[in-house]
Amino acid sequence: KQYKILGKYSPLGMDNINAWFKNHPDAVLVTDKINDPAGFSLFFTDKDRLMMELFNMEALKEALKIGIRSAMPNWSLLSEIKGDKAKILAGMGVTDITASRRVIKYNIPLLKEFKRSGIHVYVYHVNYDKGKDEKYALRYDMNYIYGLYVDNFDFRSLPQTRPSPGLR
Repeated sequence: KQYKILGKYSPLGMDNINAWFKNHPDAVLVTDKINDPAGFSLFFTDKDRLMMELFNMEALKEALKIGIRSAMPNWSLLSEIKGDKAKILAGMGVTDITASRRVIKYNIPLLKEFKRSGIHVYVYHVNYDKGKDEKYALRYDMNYIYGLYVDNFDFRSLPQTRPSPGLR
């Protein structure tokens, strides 16, 4: 905690993180690069508000067993699944997956199958390719994905829309 991130941001310890989450009951923590889901979940204030991106099958199974909000396999884990990936993951209780937005154009049938199976795909690597920023992803990728990780995005820049009648 003694070092500033980018020379200006103070890192937070788990006590600080838990205090912030207690004051923000609508927030959800999304972790990355955790290989010990059970161990980490012991330190976080509320497992029902914890989504964990996981990179190996053992960690995925462990996270599903401990009952966090979402155990999210990274796209790289799909190569370990033989057969109907959407059906197998849904059967395991997986509701969310993370992937590079670069997988979209090569995997549209599988992304559509995940969507039909109720599995949400969240993409990262937004802004990695010239012209493929958050606005691009919102305009062209949302038919295949559920959400995206953003870097610097002003949501006020989006056009204000009203929900269609009957939709919430």
